[in-house]
Amino acid sequence: MSFSQNNLDQAISPYLYQHRDNPVWWQEWSNEALEYARETDRILFVSVGYATCHWCHVMAAEAFSDPDVAAYINKWFMPIKVDREQRPDIDQVMMQFLVATTGQGGWPLNAFLSPSLEPFFAMTYAPTHARAGMPGFVEILQKVRSFYDQNRASLRPLSFQDTLQRAADETAPADLTGLSDEIAARFDHTHGGLAGDPKFPPHSSLLFLMYQPEPLSEPLRSGIEHTFDAMLERGLHDHLQGGFYRYCVDRNWTIPHFEKMLYDQAMMLWNLSLAYHRFGRRRYREAAVGVVRCLEDSFRSGTLFVSAHDADTDHEEGETYLWSYGELEEALSASELELFERRYAVSKAGNFEGRNHLVRHEPGSADTGGGDDADGSDAGSDASSFRESELRKLAEIEERLLKRRRGREQPAVDRKRVTSWNALAAIALLHAGRYGIADDGVSRASEIFAALMSEHYQADILAHSSIGGRLQRQEFLEDYGALALLASFLLEERQAEAPGRTAEQTQDLEALLGGMQRFKRNGGWIDAENEDFVAVPADTFDHPTPTGRALALWAETRAALLLSRTPVLPQAYGSALYEDGYNCAVMVTHGEFHQLETPEHLPWDRLPNNTIQLASDQLRYCYRGACRSEVPQFVFKKL
Repeated sequence: MSFSQNNLDQAISPYLYQHRDNPVWWQEWSNEALEYARETDRILFVSVGYATCHWCHVMAAEAFSDPDVAAYINKWFMPIKVDREQRPDIDQVMMQFLVATTGQGGWPLNAFLSPSLEPFFAMTYAPTHARAGMPGFVEILQKVRSFYDQNRASLRPLSFQDTLQRAADETAPADLTGLSDEIAARFDHTHGGLAGDPKFPPHSSLLFLMYQPEPLSEPLRSGIEHTFDAMLERGLHDHLQGGFYRYCVDRNWTIPHFEKMLYDQAMMLWNLSLAYHRFGRRRYREAAVGVVRCLEDSFRSGTLFVSAHDADTDHEEGETYLWSYGELEEALSASELELFERRYAVSKAGNFEGRNHLVRHEPGSADTGGGDDADGSDAGSDASSFRESELRKLAEIEERLLKRRRGREQPAVDRKRVTSWNALAAIALLHAGRYGIADDGVSRASEIFAALMSEHYQADILAHSSIGGRLQRQEFLEDYGALALLASFLLEERQAEAPGRTAEQTQDLEALLGGMQRFKRNGGWIDAENEDFVAVPADTFDHPTPTGRALALWAETRAALLLSRTPVLPQAYGSALYEDGYNCAVMVTHGEFHQLETPEHLPWDRLPNNTIQLASDQLRYCYRGACRSEVPQFVFKKL
């Protein structure tokens, strides 16, 4: 292979393939590329991003397409492109260094390392030429070279400090009340979500709270519902098609970063399903139905789901989703526009560069009362100010606008199918099936599991991703953990509904649990140990999804119950807001889930969220370490 040319035309990563025409001589991360850098004593320039990243596109179109920049890089550096979604191990290490040295992270993540993998500088976006106080990229590269020449003897190789673990002197609350109180204290009671901006959906924190035992304190319930309302009614939500964008750039959840990620749809659907079951609010069910529609309409590829939709259309962020006021006037009659404006905050001035990103009016602005009606409708939502005939008309208008929007040029799609994200989506669909949101939710989850085992699990190796029938062979804890957790949920369904037909599901779960053992080190976990990179300790930050460590413990704990193994010993709770996914698993080790051993399947809509059903010839109920031969009436939900 010649390293004096761009070799990304053979990459299976859509992100890397996007850079195949850059004049920069990009290489994929490989042992061969690293060896060439060592032989020629070249600084490694490792640029990490992903296919739907807006600022990655900007830098690709600017600096990485500039002949002068490319000439300088090609002469003095070994440029390597990394897809963070394909190589979370490399991304995690580079991001750790970036945050440790600059105090913040982001993509594109541009890191510089010695040929011996000693990092010494990292940064995010930089312009081609100096502007607005930012130096041009060639100037940065020159300073990087100069620094390396002067300091190479003092550089240190990659090492892992406790930045990936909770500090040893940091004491996490010992019980659920303390953890929940910490989360409640961080809620933004004005705008919803967690305090600060930008506004990311707090998926793992909500998941932890959705599994909390009843009853919730009033501040906690208020913060949860306010957060769901903000995410559902404001700009994070694609109100026409369903589904959710990645995050909002402002505190008021108005303008999103327009990319759509599979993992966000998975986590939102899982949480919305639990929230609907817990609170009974119609808008939670409607939003969950919308996520299912989004998944099936725009993410499905065969049986599995693709990774993401781009933030940009034709190099313009959000172009597909925005509406000028004139377009709305053209599409709708005067009376329809009047009705639409009662529901959506649109104007001639717009809210995004002269156009409108569709955002519903502030939750509660048209409220007539609080709480839910007995029939599950939302007396406290804006929909309560509309008659049913008007809501039907609004739905018709939204469908008409969606049809128009589909006629526009659409964002590019990253067609990579990631194992862990598909497993999380299947877990979410299974819960949507349990609680009456998607009739085929459980069967779709089973189909996805079967497809992942058939297409991605080969020769006892679980591939991280695939595209066009080509497998990515690297292994990661998150894939084994997520797929094993899905297997445990499916086995729970099978045991409950057909106790005699569990052999195949049990065998699959056992195989995945066995594969997870390769990631255990000294009583803990590593995220990966691939032959072309260093072993990476398990991350502990459960956002935007639960980490591999959290998923693995959850899968092991549930499997011990379902397979009648020795129970996993109670684990110490981790930090609130930081390890909330892990704490979901810890709850199970502490017996905080109702364990029902029953001869007959009990309907999920009668049971609390924190319930595990186990097949048994005799009835037994266990909770918080105490067991009895009957199920207390207070366990059952009131319908």
